[in-house]
Amino acid sequence: MSALHTVPCAVVSPITRRVIHVSVIRDSTQHRQHRIPASHYIRPALVPRKQLKLPITSFSYLISKMSSWTPLESNPEVMSKVLWNFGVSEKWNVVDVLSLDSEMLGLIPRPAVALILLFPTSEKYEKLKEEEEAKLKESGQKISKDVYFLKQYIHNACGTIALIHSIANNLDTISLKDGMLKTFLDSTKDSSPEDRGAELQKNADVAETHNNIAMEGQTGVPGDEEKIIHHFVAFVHKDGDLYELDGRKAFPINHGPTTPEKLVEDAAKVMTDIMKKDPDEVRFTACALTMVSD
Repeated sequence: MSALHTVPCAVVSPITRRVIHVSVIRDSTQHRQHRIPASHYIRPALVPRKQLKLPITSFSYLISKMSSWTPLESNPEVMSKVLWNFGVSEKWNVVDVLSLDSEMLGLIPRPAVALILLFPTSEKYEKLKEEEEAKLKESGQKISKDVYFLKQYIHNACGTIALIHSIANNLDTISLKDGMLKTFLDSTKDSSPEDRGAELQKNADVAETHNNIAMEGQTGVPGDEEKIIHHFVAFVHKDGDLYELDGRKAFPINHGPTTPEKLVEDAAKVMTDIMKKDPDEVRFTACALTMVSD
């Protein structure tokens, strides 16, 4: 049984580089299992990336007959480098989200055009996903025709797919230079999510960029025999609504009205709800795609 209790914690903001004192919930019984210092189990705050010694990728061992990429680490520097190599201006970067508490969300530079959640998948998650999809298929939901969504058919590609979703749905704000990603997005603009996923499988330039940069992470690349269970999901604003974009799901999930100004707060609420569905799990972390602060 877990022994949870509140303890003070000092963390360094990756945004301001200042020490921030927060209260966290400590689990004194499971830190060895997850290789995270007990003082950094945080709920609803998030596990700082340097303490999360786990690769970030999809629940790939449940899916067979797929191509495979090197897992992308939950590391803002690495993820920002992927963005820049894709042709995104260096005026944009990825930053850590230290906590989903409303006061701490104010540390995120603005504008922020996407939030990305890392979470461990499990049998419980898979069951909840299936129930959610079945419910939405029956009831229906509003999906803007302008939402760019692609299916994931590649092991360990969820980090880059989350970045693609974040960029593709913000091209009115983010300037994308000519290059591999712009060519891919232009060529798949009118394609189905399934066809987009199939085209990504065949895109050697995107795969090479992903794999080369993924090797630069702080944690070692897992062996072929290791089961990788962590997964990236993007949250974006599009045409007045908040969308969850997960290439492993059947379709985008509309979480209701939002605005560009309220995206961070509204996405944080949804992410908190996701965390609450698995109260025994603590291995969550998040990041945001933002304009570089001065």
